[in-house]
Amino acid sequence: MAVPHLAANELTAAIVAAREAARDLQRRPVDEILGVLDRVVATWQRPGAPWRLWAERELPAVTGFSAAMIRHGLPRLLAPWRAAAMRALLDAELGDRRRLDGVVDGCRVLGPSVVTHVLSGNLPGLAAPPILLSLAIKSACVVKPAAGEPAFADAFVASLGDVDEGLRRCVVVAHWKGGDRRREDVAFGASPVVVASGSDAAIAALAAGVPGRFIGHAHKISFAVVARECLADPASAQRLARRLAYDVSLWDQHGCLSPQLCYVESGAHISPHDFAELLAEALAYWATTLPPRTLAFEERTALLRARQTAEWQDGVSLFESPASTGWTVTVEPDAAFAPSCLNRFLRVKIVDDVMRVGSLLSGHRRHLEAAGVAIGADRRTALVTLLGDSGVHRVCAIGRMQDPPVSWRPSGRPRVAEWVEWIGVEEGDGDDPAV
Repeated sequence: MAVPHLAANELTAAIVAAREAARDLQRRPVDEILGVLDRVVATWQRPGAPWRLWAERELPAVTGFSAAMIRHGLPRLLAPWRAAAMRALLDAELGDRRRLDGVVDGCRVLGPSVVTHVLSGNLPGLAAPPILLSLAIKSACVVKPAAGEPAFADAFVASLGDVDEGLRRCVVVAHWKGGDRRREDVAFGASPVVVASGSDAAIAALAAGVPGRFIGHAHKISFAVVARECLADPASAQRLARRLAYDVSLWDQHGCLSPQLCYVESGAHISPHDFAELLAEALAYWATTLPPRTLAFEERTALLRARQTAEWQDGVSLFESPASTGWTVTVEPDAAFAPSCLNRFLRVKIVDDVMRVGSLLSGHRRHLEAAGVAIGADRRTALVTLLGDSGVHRVCAIGRMQDPPVSWRPSGRPRVAEWVEWIGVEEGDGDDPAV
């Protein structure tokens, strides 16, 4: 599929046309729109469906991910975005989704005329949620795909047109190089709301050029925590290692929900070093089932350098895939919070008390996103509270880190409640003024 690059004047015209098309959405009930969107997502879920086959054929070359990863991961990424979950999300954030259709309980909700989304990263499928959410609130949207994954957004919009041409005309996919002020001025100037994800520097630069409302999601890091009571016997530890290795392997740690390090509490029958060995075995298993992505030269260099650094550090144990860069585990007595170089490189950090993790997260609040947790019921509430106080926005079971529900709030922010305008409508004729 060819990737179109619109000139600034063409982008202006496309946004005007999308905004006009979105006016028709105001006459369509929100449940009707959600039904159409559900059918679109379903077309990507069915094995053997044309768009699914397109993704499995084309996206490996575009993204570097293996065909097996695309085949396994893309349907999982899209699976939560069905109509029932979307209805529940809108009801939760808007009080009642029917407020998008008219006044309900003294309140009317209006989506912005246009929402521009600036995406980052190379995970296929990330363009779908912003498109779905924008259309659900009856807004036109402009999507700027990430340079690392330029193909999916256009394909998803084309699949939308297969089901409902009216909705397709409300979406503009625009490709430009970051920092292109002419195109950014056009898109941002036409959009009451701009939502962006990216590095801290990229978010700061984008915010400076947005005249309207700006919602930025900067760089985020996720991690895991394993308490000693979950390492009481070899079978339980092996199952836990298999689940954590899956979280690491899915999308090769390129998502903000991918664990980059794991705090393991000492004092169990299975030691942190024993658990790291189990992780190495599990990562080797997933490397055959979901082969690692093809690394760019810079990525390979960074990974080899990280391995070499670990090899020379006192007290650090290194487990690595033989004769390849497929996976790496380090066991580090230094418990300081430290991200990895990605691409299935997991740091195991030893702590003598799992409740120490809160102090180790200090200073990293703005970059924390999710924590996968394995801990007994008697300490779980205390740990969840500690993680929330530290800035973690999602706590889940290990093995589910890459499967967030639609109700997850990235960066702790609402999905759409910040995008819309809220109108209070007061009934009655009023009273005659008295002097």
